[in-house]
Amino acid sequence: MIKYQKGFSLIELIIVIGIIAILATFAVPAFFKYTANANLKSAAREITSDILNLKEKAISENRKQRIVFNVVAGSNDSYTLQERNAADTAYVNLQTKTLESFGSNIDITNAAFLHGANVYFQTRGTVDNGSLTLQNNRGSTATITVNITGRTYVTFSMQ
Repeated sequence: MIKYQKGFSLIELIIVIGIIAILATFAVPAFFKYTANANLKSAAREITSDILNLKEKAISENRKQRIVFNVVAGSNDSYTLQERNAADTAYVNLQTKTLESFGSNIDITNAAFLHGANVYFQTRGTVDNGSLTLQNNRGSTATITVNITGRTYVTFSMQ
C-alpha cells in the first residue's frame, strides 16, 4: 500500500507564485489609475457640495456668500468659503479647504466665473455662472459648471 503525504510540492508553489506575480503586474497599475480618478471625482463632488451649501446659506441667513478659488500655478490649490459680515462691508473667511486632502495630484486648472475666480452668492439664491476645471496627474479632468440659478453639474473626462 502506497502512503501519500499531504501538501504541495515546491514546483507547485513556484507556479502559483509566478501566476500571482503576473496578475499583480496588471492589477497594480489599474489600481493606481482607479485611485487617481476616484480622488478627482471626490474633490469635484466636495466642491459641488460646497457650492450648493453656500447657496442655501445665502438664502437662509439673508447674507451674501462667496467662494474664492486659488488658481496660481505651482501653488497649494485651495479655495476659501466666505460670508459678508453683519455690517455688509467686507467678507469674512469661514473655512479654507485644500485639494491635498483628496490626493497630492489634483490641481485647479481653470476658474472662469462672472467675477474671475470668485463665485458670488446673492441673498435671493442667484449665483455667478461659470465653470471650474480640476485635473489630476493622469490627465483626467472634472469640469464643474454653475448656472445663474445655482444649478451645478459635473462632467468628467477620464484617462
